Amino acid sequence: MANQKVDPIPDNMSIEEASEFWDTHSVANYLSHVVQLEYIPGAVRMIRPTYLSALRKIYVRLNDGGVNWAITGSLGFALQGVPVEVHDIDIQTDEAGAYEIERRFSEFIIRKVAFSSADKIRSHFGGLMIDGVKVEIMGDIQKRLADGTWEARVDLKCHQRMVSVEGMGVPVLSLAYEYQAYLKLGRIDRAEMLRKWLHGERHSGIFGCFRKSGGFG
Repeated sequence: MANQKVDPIPDNMSIEEASEFWDTHSVANYLSHVVQLEYIPGAVRMIRPTYLSALRKIYVRLNDGGVNWAITGSLGFALQGVPVEVHDIDIQTDEAGAYEIERRFSEFIIRKVAFSSADKIRSHFGGLMIDGVKVEIMGDIQKRLADGTWEARVDLKCHQRMVSVEGMGVPVLSLAYEYQAYLKLGRIDRAEMLRKWLHGERHSGIFGCFRKSGGFG
């Protein structure tokens, strides 16, 4: 797999364009507020071994505490028990973290980290390919609000929860935060799926900062 040719992502692509490009060019087939390490029954069974292997490589290089990071997107959902198919790995971090991740994974880079802005979202964005699994890096992500302004940079520590998978303590973004994020992006179907899942959720730490602010309805 490591010797397969992967089409590089053009540097001038926006975040949304790059994600679409990866969908058709990938060689893959398919902690201040963190209170406790949670084991989610059945989560690992939904995730293909190739993604767990790539996740372990990410975990090993980022587990020293030098980077503020969390898994988001479909893998983050699956790690929290949501029944979704995982197609890639998304890492959310801050600006400094995005460039540090690029440095630590230099042999896997297929798109160098740089500031990128689309209509509804902007971040310091880059891409890796780890053993055929596509990995997106997003630093200091901001979403455009209804009034046209950009939201404040996200404090990841406020929305992290830690899950246990195959001996790893992996930081993920809470589903309540993900729900709000998809609403802001106008991805109503995905937001509604998370809302329905949240209403059946029983893990006490899921709401993070939304419990304080009343942000989840």
